[in-house]
Amino acid sequence: MHKIAALAFATICVAGAALAENAVAPVVEWQSQPGAREFAHAYPDRARNERIAGYSLLCCTVLPNRRLSCEVAVAWPSGYGFDRAGRDVVQQFRMTEASYAAWPGGEARIRRGVAWRTGASTPELEAALAQIHEATKTTCVPPGTEAAPGADDIVVTMVPIGLRR
Repeated sequence: MHKIAALAFATICVAGAALAENAVAPVVEWQSQPGAREFAHAYPDRARNERIAGYSLLCCTVLPNRRLSCEVAVAWPSGYGFDRAGRDVVQQFRMTEASYAAWPGGEARIRRGVAWRTGASTPELEAALAQIHEATKTTCVPPGTEAAPGADDIVVTMVPIGLRR
C-alpha cells in the first residue's frame, strides 16, 4: 500500500513539474491595438512595391503602462524593412489592466509575430513561415516552453498598392 502511495505521489510530482515547465501564458486581452489602416501604413514601401511578403517576430516586455517594448528577433526577408514595420505596429498595442495583473511573476514577456502578406498565401510562403516558426519556437518564451505555431501571429494582407502614407 505504501509503495502504491509513494508511486502515485512521485507520478503527481513529475506530472506537476512537467505542467509547470510547459505552462501556457495567460490569454492576453488588448485595450487598444492597431487597426487595418495602421498595418497598411506600416507595410514597408519597398516590399509593397515589389509585392514581397515577409515576417517579423518581436520579443516584447509589457511595461507598467501596459504598452510593449520590443526587440526584433526575426525580420524575413532581410533588407525589406519588416523589422521596422513590426516595431511600429506592436508599439500601438496596450494590454488591459486585468491581463497585465494576471501575468505570472509580475513581468509580462510575450512574442508578437506579424505575417505580412501580399495577397493569398502560397505553399512556398507557408513553408517558409513554418521553417521560421520551427527555428524560433523557443525564442521569446520562458525556458522549457515552446510557442504554438501561429498562436502569437497577426496576419496582415497588403492593401491596394495605391495606398501610400
